[in-house]
Amino acid sequence: MTDEILSNVETKVMAGFSGAMVIGDPWLGSPRRVGRVDNAWDASFAKLEQALSLAKERNLMPIIVGDMLHESRDIGQLLPIISLLNGTRALLMPRNSRWQEQSASHIAAILKAAGVVQ
Repeated sequence: MTDEILSNVETKVMAGFSGAMVIGDPWLGSPRRVGRVDNAWDASFAKLEQALSLAKERNLMPIIVGDMLHESRDIGQLLPIISLLNGTRALLMPRNSRWQEQSASHIAAILKAAGVVQ
């Protein structure tokens, strides 16, 4: 499976980019999390927005590694995520255990079906 992914990245996905920007575990989700005094959604979303902006400015393919949402109850946050990713040609690589649970309702499957990630 890993060879398949690397082959895809090397031969199809990277075309037209000067390089790659790896964005680690944005972990978007609920506005409030235990122990945080700021609004976790706003802070995390702004960091992802900034990373995608830098990737575009520098002609780098954004590779988002890790989880986009914390829990399935955070699925209501999909529309802003789809709007942000639309047109970016981002590659989404969920953590390893997520590959086994890629059902139709998993965030990675939904974003891929929406056409905003590869």
